[in-house]
Amino acid sequence: MEYTKKEFYINLSLGLSLTLLTVFSAYTFGKIVFEGKNIIATVNGKAISSKEFKDTFSRIKNSFTAQSPVDFKTDNGFKDFDNLRKKAIEELTLSKIIYQKAEEKNILVTEDMVNSELQKIKADTFRNNESQYRKALKDRGLTEQALLKILKDRLTFQKLMDKLFEENIKITEEDLKKAYESKIFQFTQEEAIEAQHILVKDQKLANEIYDRLQKGEDFDSLAQKYSEDPGSKSNGGRLGYFQKGMMVPEFEKTAWSLKLNEISKPVKTNFGYHIIKKTGYKPKSVVSYKDARPIVESDLKEEKKRAFVMEWTKKALEEADIVYTASYKNLELKKEEKK
Repeated sequence: MEYTKKEFYINLSLGLSLTLLTVFSAYTFGKIVFEGKNIIATVNGKAISSKEFKDTFSRIKNSFTAQSPVDFKTDNGFKDFDNLRKKAIEELTLSKIIYQKAEEKNILVTEDMVNSELQKIKADTFRNNESQYRKALKDRGLTEQALLKILKDRLTFQKLMDKLFEENIKITEEDLKKAYESKIFQFTQEEAIEAQHILVKDQKLANEIYDRLQKGEDFDSLAQKYSEDPGSKSNGGRLGYFQKGMMVPEFEKTAWSLKLNEISKPVKTNFGYHIIKKTGYKPKSVVSYKDARPIVESDLKEEKKRAFVMEWTKKALEEADIVYTASYKNLELKKEEKK
């Protein structure tokens, strides 16, 4: 099974999520205050080295060009290059903050954890096809070592967020009940009927088939032989369950008026003549709070986690002491380099 670029991009993403990085669009870094030949910036005193930046930038640029080839020498290409450069420093900055916070919380991601995550990607995305996996790495301009670093970052972030969420957010029974009531429509199943039909274009033929059914011939066999509905013909004309409003009016009115296992006379619609047999009925039902509770709790946690992550990240960035060095500014692509 061939991997898709979208699947691989999702699996290889840093895990900080695009929503996190949007915080940077409204955030301004500190002023450039000192020289540092091998340092691009510091985050709470922790350095981002030139090598870290170049490796990260190369990965982001390769991912970008793999999805959308671009000539960086053009004016638009220059803008793309500049944006990618900013994304690289943004990603590294956020990563530094996350690792600092993870260390404070004694969160440790081991080599075994990272390798286990890698094996999951190989199994889920590439069905353990090593050649496809290696090809995907090459297409992305990644080494396995770089991928392992990405996976470690992602796991660290996930574990940190889980711990902080558990410490700071409490979901009460009242919260769950309110969430259930607000989304009761998700747990409501409207009444529905099940039916079979035989569709033909000719009224005379439809009447003949109806007469044969009245004499006891098998509905399934006649549907398979005569029906012109390609979607249900081979299955004996079975349409499954459907609710009101899902069929054309003439068909629906007749189908809903039938008794269980009753067969209708031919009904004309824009598609032709239908002979309908009602085979099942389900009354309206609502999943109880008790049965829906696990789903409600899972959904509510995800909603609160997304909000918590955005709020926490924004605050962490605002409180962090982030300083660019002159070396970072010197990494900008010079106009003459475009020519």
